[in-house]
Amino acid sequence: MHEYIKRPVYGTVCLLVKTRNDAADVTNEIYLELFRSLPKYDESKPFKAWLNGIIVRQCSSYNRKQWRKSRVESRVRDYTEGTVSPGADQLAVSRERREELLHLITQLPYKFRSVIVLRYFQECSFEEIGAALDIPVGTAKSRHFKALGKLRKLADADGFSTMKEEWQWVSKMN
Repeated sequence: MHEYIKRPVYGTVCLLVKTRNDAADVTNEIYLELFRSLPKYDESKPFKAWLNGIIVRQCSSYNRKQWRKSRVESRVRDYTEGTVSPGADQLAVSRERREELLHLITQLPYKFRSVIVLRYFQECSFEEIGAALDIPVGTAKSRHFKALGKLRKLADADGFSTMKEEWQWVSKMN
């Protein structure tokens, strides 16, 4: 599998499932589905949107299975790895803000979370999001708008005062 496919697939899965161990399992399922579905791929359509559709459907299916097994689980993500280096205080603040934002994203309902992940972590257009999720472009835009509103409310409710810079980043992405 080419590196330009592996990283985005795994990164997206990490944002849509609960743990890294789950992400590895789902990523393997995605590759299996990708190879099974490859003969059905319509070359007149963008590959990225088609692949993102597979990713989102597999993650959704996996999450649904996990929810049935255990309705109450804590959502714990550990995205911080690495060593301490010069400017560690700045790295720590940046890492903390990123963790806060990821924590808020994991609290969103799946249909909103998937739009946010595709928009900001996969840098998909609304057209690509609509194609990946098999929804109209207007629905993708509506979910995006509602997701941002929910993220803002969650940030206010959780007292994340440091999130102002992240909201500026999000608004620049629109």
